[in-house]
Amino acid sequence: MDQTDDDWGGDAISSRLTDFLKQRGASVACPSCGKSQWKHVHVPEHTGAVPLIQDDGAWMAPPARIPVYVLVCANCAFVRMHAKIDVDEAG
Repeated sequence: MDQTDDDWGGDAISSRLTDFLKQRGASVACPSCGKSQWKHVHVPEHTGAVPLIQDDGAWMAPPARIPVYVLVCANCAFVRMHAKIDVDEAG
């Protein structure tokens, strides 16, 4: 069953992200399959992150990362990420 356009699912842990997405008018539809069923990725005491590399492709030392909230489409497994710092500062 699909969620409604204003329902991102999740729980108390993910409410900061879902509130942010609703306030910004983000589409709940998956850009890959169009379904509206998202799983919020939570790993206790860990934060998702996108690694940054230098323009020449080399890894930065020390490693640089952008912390992110991670959502996975329950239908097609499309991965969607939102910058944690922007979401947390907005709340």
